[in-house]
Amino acid sequence: LQNRRLQVRVLSLLLVLRRPPRGGLSVESLFPASLGNEFFISHKSFSPDAKLRAEKTAKLIMDKIKLYVRESYNELLHKVTWPTWPNLQKTAVSVIVASVVISLVVFLMDVVSKQVLSLIYDL
Repeated sequence: LQNRRLQVRVLSLLLVLRRPPRGGLSVESLFPASLGNEFFISHKSFSPDAKLRAEKTAKLIMDKIKLYVRESYNELLHKVTWPTWPNLQKTAVSVIVASVVISLVVFLMDVVSKQVLSLIYDL
């Protein structure tokens, strides 16, 4: 599984987040056989080098996530133009009025079609 924007790989995160068993980190500890672990990776134990690469990858991923959250927060505070309270009230009233008008039109269409169909079926 992968998130392309953040370049997140689930397997790399799992290697770091799960504690390895005494015999070393194995696929069985990450993906039980009931999940079909052969679909993800072979049944061999992971080497220490692979574990270090996974830890570095996880750190880079966390740095990217932190940067994303920081940039999003900055954008929401400084770059987004929020509506003023009077403007928000005006748009809310216009949405409510439009919803009521559309619902009345649909109701009238329903009543008219019911009357027309009842006239046709009564013949």
